[in-house]
Amino acid sequence: MPFAVAALSQPASAYCLLVIGVAGLAYAGVARAAFVPGFAGVAASLLAVLAYWYEPPSVVGLVALVLAAALMNVEFLLPTFGCAGASGIVAGVWGSWRLLEHPTMLLTPLPWRIALAGGGTALLFAAIGSAWRRRTLPP
Repeated sequence: MPFAVAALSQPASAYCLLVIGVAGLAYAGVARAAFVPGFAGVAASLLAVLAYWYEPPSVVGLVALVLAAALMNVEFLLPTFGCAGASGIVAGVWGSWRLLEHPTMLLTPLPWRIALAGGGTALLFAAIGSAWRRRTLPP
């Protein structure tokens, strides 16, 4: 296995690429004229697919992460008074935790796993919130 693929196929780096890809694509889908975040999202998503080629991810974690992105978009689209956003954050942290569950990640200290799961969800929420804010501001 080449060194670059071996470095990318670590669960933490593959997870980071996946979150960057989902956040970039969510930002580009909501914001108008966002070519650079869309391109970065596609590139990071393709690298995440390459990384997960050798070590398949948890399907439940992937579904939970996509559900989290959808719930966060619903929070900014409809008046749910924080219910959809809180549910999206919980789904994002849980899906991130499931994606980081791997025999090699069990050697990683627990605070690092918590920081990765929380940081990835915070990045996703910030990207979606920024995109909706950019969409509602006058041109």
